[in-house]
Amino acid sequence: MSSTCIFDIKAIQQSLLEVYRHFDRINLQLENKREPMTLEIIEHILLAYEYLNDLLAQGIDLFNPAGMYAILELNHIVLCGRDPAKRLEFHSHILSTRERFQKRIGRIMKWYKDKGRKLPTLRKASQFYTLALSQPQLFIEGNHRTGNIILNYLLVGDGFPPFILTVENAVAYFNPSGRIKYSDKDKWIDHLTQIGSSEESIYNLLKKYGDTRYLVSKHCQEKQ
Repeated sequence: MSSTCIFDIKAIQQSLLEVYRHFDRINLQLENKREPMTLEIIEHILLAYEYLNDLLAQGIDLFNPAGMYAILELNHIVLCGRDPAKRLEFHSHILSTRERFQKRIGRIMKWYKDKGRKLPTLRKASQFYTLALSQPQLFIEGNHRTGNIILNYLLVGDGFPPFILTVENAVAYFNPSGRIKYSDKDKWIDHLTQIGSSEESIYNLLKKYGDTRYLVSKHCQEKQ
């Protein structure tokens, strides 16, 4: 038995703003330093979660042919928001991202059909994140943010609490994510070193830091 819920946008915003306020200190502890977190980045992440709420409410499956382009739209929102003028400004980048996505999404869809959908939820989410983030990456930019949002779609869709970035878990999340980002999913040596252990770290983070306070409880309904 699982539940269908929607994300509490205000609770997510509060958590991300706290990370924003402490980001310089967090960044000092990272193996691979990250670009600064900005208010615009947070705004776009929240817009992506609003879009994800709509998808969950409609029961849209991102991992079938009819729904997979919502994955692409999530990346567009993460990078550009939903303002048509900004979309026009980044039109060339959006077209390039779409072309890259079309070339690379097939591998993830095949994994999901053959293996992913049969896995326990936490393992399914951590393996998806690892596949999307490792080289060659699914998107040109925004793979961390988009991957985390889709990871939460998989969790919440199966009735599990989401993993939202906090000051407490940021270093433990960014460090294995950085190792995954610079690993190649096609090289067996990376599977023996970076990818396997880093995916396990993400799995353990989902288990430890999944938190129902980022869900709107009145919208959670039992699903047979």
